Amino acid sequence: MSIEKMYRRENVLALQGLSHGVRFSPMSGTDLSTTQAADRLHVKRQTVGLWCRRGLLPNAYQMDTPRGSVWMIPEGDLRDFKPPKPTGRPPKGKPETGRKKAVRAKK
Repeated sequence: MSIEKMYRRENVLALQGLSHGVRFSPMSGTDLSTTQAADRLHVKRQTVGLWCRRGLLPNAYQMDTPRGSVWMIPEGDLRDFKPPKPTGRPPKGKPETGRKKAVRAKK
């Protein structure tokens, strides 16, 4: 099933009141899967899924497929999207190279 057909199907369900609270945005091009969005943003697929669950991509919606639920992200959401700053432990610093190790004299 093409993305356009799936989008139309979801809009029909929304008009009939069967969307179960899924938000729909006006179609501004195509909707992308998490993998396609990750390729464009140069991050991992799991990261895009996390952003969708946290609501950082406000027009993203879940679509049920035979293989399970899939996040769909409108292409327009990626144009103005600024990824959040990384959190967590800072990277380890590099060891100083100017100091030499003390060498023990052999007996």
